[in-house]
Amino acid sequence: MKANRLFIIAILVVTVLFSVQAMAAEPIKVGAPNPLTGYYASDGNVMLNATEMAVADINARGGLLGRQLKVISFDVEDMLPEKLISAAEVLVVKEKVDLVVTACNAMGPDVQAFGKYDVPYINNNASTVATGMVKDEPSQYWNVFQAGDNEPAYVSKTIETFMGFGYKLPNKKMAVVYSEYDWDKKIAGALKEQAKQYNLDLVIYEQTPAATNAWGPILTKIRAHDPALVFLSIYAPESIAAFADQYLQNPTNSLVDLGYAVSIPSFMEIASKYADGFTGYAALAIPPEATPEGRSLETRYKKMFKTDSMPFSVVPCVYDGVMAWAAAVEKVGDVKDYKAVSTTMKTNRYKGIGGVYDFNNPRQAARAGDDLLPVNLFQAENGKLVLRNLGSKQMSTYQLPPWLKKPWPKAQ
Repeated sequence: MKANRLFIIAILVVTVLFSVQAMAAEPIKVGAPNPLTGYYASDGNVMLNATEMAVADINARGGLLGRQLKVISFDVEDMLPEKLISAAEVLVVKEKVDLVVTACNAMGPDVQAFGKYDVPYINNNASTVATGMVKDEPSQYWNVFQAGDNEPAYVSKTIETFMGFGYKLPNKKMAVVYSEYDWDKKIAGALKEQAKQYNLDLVIYEQTPAATNAWGPILTKIRAHDPALVFLSIYAPESIAAFADQYLQNPTNSLVDLGYAVSIPSFMEIASKYADGFTGYAALAIPPEATPEGRSLETRYKKMFKTDSMPFSVVPCVYDGVMAWAAAVEKVGDVKDYKAVSTTMKTNRYKGIGGVYDFNNPRQAARAGDDLLPVNLFQAENGKLVLRNLGSKQMSTYQLPPWLKKPWPKAQ
């Protein structure tokens, strides 16, 4: 009888060992829900590339907790709520991923879809709506992190920066044009508040469809007012490229900022021949070109995806998001202990390619700041985007737009 018991114990031990070895051999799955087709596909495919790049780098150094990582992709197309719910069910329930990461995913419905589960979810919605949900329901959404600050932070220093270029404005007029997209509305609202601080006269504050390609009516108003400053917030590179083209047919005596969409690759692909002088900004982060680590990442990205350029707006936040999660997993020692991994991510700053990510706030959003994730400003010059300002630091000299008929005088 004793021999039988020893035999049964031996069988159980062998079974457990085989199970542990099998689990160790299984890859850790990373879920990547991105808009790979449709209107936002140019950004979405870059999000997926950045995830694959981070996973490849982790695997190259031996994996995570002795296991390799594997990306499981899901096309959320137009990012409608039902598509996000499907993505969560497929990635978390069916595929059993241990991380869900993306850059932009509908700004609210995604929090509900992925926050329903315990798997860490990292996005960069830059949305007060999304982070407000996390802040208001911390017991529900403790696993949701935003790898960047909210909308106002992107333009928090915009007018201050423009005033710092050192030129005397010909008038105090300012125009703001934005789309129906909630993110664009928040950006426009932040610019409106800044206008008050600088006693600027907001002569145009108008919403237009993101898909606007015929800009005649709005350009007529801009030309009638001839404002010194013109700001667009239209999350659609094709639309702002059309605006720039049509604006230049009869330009005003204005500095023109086209917002975030200039950093989406397709904008410069369309407008590189005529974009010189226009400004815009990218995601809050140190652009890869500014550091040796960033330039190394860019070199490897180009080689891995057989491309001549690496979009600097999306790659750092997604890449760093994966790496921040991996650092937390290593510290915890258990990829399945989602609560401990999330707590570790929140309480430990992570220094990545794009800057320092500090999630330790009720919104669990990485904060903007010169020593964290700096605000940046780019200007098109000779068919390329050139970094002018990184946070409060000037990186290169702003050039007055070539369309100005009479150069502005220097400020006294």
